[in-house]
Amino acid sequence: MVLEAKKMVLDDRQGKARSDVLEQARKLLVKAMKLGKTLYVRLSNTACDFNNKFSGADTLPLAMFDAQAIATFNDRFGSAAAEVGDEEARHVGANLWGADSPFAAVLREDETDKGSFVPRRGFEVVLCTHLGATDFLDLLAGKLPMDKLQPIAAVHPRS
Repeated sequence: MVLEAKKMVLDDRQGKARSDVLEQARKLLVKAMKLGKTLYVRLSNTACDFNNKFSGADTLPLAMFDAQAIATFNDRFGSAAAEVGDEEARHVGANLWGADSPFAAVLREDETDKGSFVPRRGFEVVLCTHLGATDFLDLLAGKLPMDKLQPIAAVHPRS
């Protein structure tokens, strides 16, 4: 599941209500959590300001960039797939709806199953940018919770 951060920035600049931009992103976050999938946040060549403009406790919590918060989410709420044969691995997660978790506030009642939302285990967030390693910190500092991120630079072998 791909969250196009550049599109969020462009939509905002073109006058689309930020609340609508965040709502679209929130729905994608909820879908990734529900299915236990990776939410791929594609920045492209844009410095999307998640810290100050494109986040919110009930839309896109900054905790989505925190590996420890996501690990806790998966351990506590993540449910293994029903077809998992190993009884020990067939963990049934807790109900996220109304729970004490930074991810609970993004849910809406109509996204629950009669007041229950048990996500699949495996949810994660990957953030990707086309910015070079030298520009990365300069352009994204203050726009992302850098202390929660683990930057990885792709190295291409010379031919």
